[in-house]
Amino acid sequence: MTTEHLIIRKWDETQFDRYYFLSQESASGAFFDAWTTEEKDAKGFFSWQLSKYEKMDPIEDVIGLAIEERETGQIIGHGGIGKHDGLDETAIFYGIVRASRRQG
Repeated sequence: MTTEHLIIRKWDETQFDRYYFLSQESASGAFFDAWTTEEKDAKGFFSWQLSKYEKMDPIEDVIGLAIEERETGQIIGHGGIGKHDGLDETAIFYGIVRASRRQG
């Protein structure tokens, strides 16, 4: 999906470094409290998210996506759609690094 400023797309296996950076941002309180910060655990979670693209089921599962700036190609966040554990319904979620917020 493309907006005026962003591209929202699937992660690919070459982008773990940026994904891991976002998990570190999350640990600092930027967004997504539950993200793991141990690299080994983050790799496992990243692989799990990539495996979800096979079914693409936002009703019974979760689909995580990269949020990228169109102008720079920089991945600035993470979002997606999927079943919310606590509410038993589908939810949309996202998080943008602080430095890239309020840009339009």
